[in-house]
Amino acid sequence: MAGTGGFFIGGMLGRILGPIVNDFIEFETPWGKKIAEKKFEKERKSKRAEFDDKAKLTNLDHQHKLETLQIQFEQNRKKAEEQMLLSISEWQQKTFWEKCFPLRNPFEMPFGIDLKFQESKDRLEGNRKIEQCKIQTITLPDNRRIVPLRVITALKDTTSPNADTINGDLSMFLAQYYSANGEHAVMSDIGAWKDDAPINDASINYLFKGQRGLPTLIIAPSYTNGGSIARMKLWSWGLGEELAYPIGFDFGWFNIDAIYRQTLLEEVKAFDNTLRKINVSRPTPYKDFETDLSIIKMIDNGDDLTVNEREQLLSLLQRTPPELSSIVQRKTNDVISTIYSCAAAMYADSYHLRNYGTLPQLPYILPQLAGAKMLLPQIQQYYLILLKASLLQGTIGHEEAIYIEMDMYENFKRIGASEEDLKNLAGQIRVHVFDIKGKSLCGTNTINKIDNHMKLLLQ
Repeated sequence: MAGTGGFFIGGMLGRILGPIVNDFIEFETPWGKKIAEKKFEKERKSKRAEFDDKAKLTNLDHQHKLETLQIQFEQNRKKAEEQMLLSISEWQQKTFWEKCFPLRNPFEMPFGIDLKFQESKDRLEGNRKIEQCKIQTITLPDNRRIVPLRVITALKDTTSPNADTINGDLSMFLAQYYSANGEHAVMSDIGAWKDDAPINDASINYLFKGQRGLPTLIIAPSYTNGGSIARMKLWSWGLGEELAYPIGFDFGWFNIDAIYRQTLLEEVKAFDNTLRKINVSRPTPYKDFETDLSIIKMIDNGDDLTVNEREQLLSLLQRTPPELSSIVQRKTNDVISTIYSCAAAMYADSYHLRNYGTLPQLPYILPQLAGAKMLLPQIQQYYLILLKASLLQGTIGHEEAIYIEMDMYENFKRIGASEEDLKNLAGQIRVHVFDIKGKSLCGTNTINKIDNHMKLLLQ
């Protein structure tokens, strides 16, 4: 779908991988490495003689990293609770917060927080002082404790004709694949934005002021050109992250009209092929249908057209045959919803991987998302870099990375990834299977599980 949009993973990668890069370069890290440094070094030196290859040593690093992630989690949670206590203690400025806080939910009783009040004679008068904030956690089957990522859409149903569909589809996507009680936990706050609250930087700052400490992602789109162009800006802050202000980054833009016309082109061609297949005459009246077919024929015959020239011809598709109107609109909405779902999933995957060592989810569910091919190059690049950085950090092992990349290869090929992208992915798998001297970093069983076509690409 060339020309329908542009997506920029650099901002999200910088936001996510900054702490990982620092962790790799600096010995004193935010991941808790310093806490167990002496104990770990003593253990590694005593066992070094037992290791006959790099893979076993890497595995020790990985296991150690997973242990220290839980230690660092407890520290971050404590820090976050202190930040929340400070924020909630400032709710005494009630008039200010009532006018400025952009969410519907009670600003003095945020979700995901248990509050402990000091006993007071004035408690019946509502003057109790907050003594402690405790962030609610989820305990996974392996006894790890995590805090869900909170996702908020600064998108009112009245913002655009697609807004209510986007909010509904994203809510369903998160409930199905990122359950608030699962290992990829996301707490959806879709629909919490007040109808009378503006969607701008000031509202984001007020929200940060009141919710600092809780890991949060805010999707804040803006619409231009009469609503045909959508620009997606994301804001975030982490669990107990020491920030003076929220961090915003550009996820990209997309052209709703261009997505609609591309969908119309595909559906007209599919409908025409169906009619030809069963030898049925075209619908009457079919003026719009015939006009669209003639334009599509020009586009298909223009093998040497540039992307811009193709888009110019595609813009001639102005009328939708009534027989196809409903399905074209539905599929257009599905593609737009997929863009929002991928943005939330990419950030959620990186949040859970870097904080808890939980393996990514989105690469496995991409084939089920309509229009995912539009984002495929950016998604592949994002996860390849994320996996590389996580290997350096130690939150993921070599064999885990290889299994994820092989599954990515299969799923991306099924969606229709280019041969060049698939070869790049295969090249990274080779790097993770062998070190620079050609020595295997993985066991024989892992090597044997690589499919025949993958083996050919790895040679």
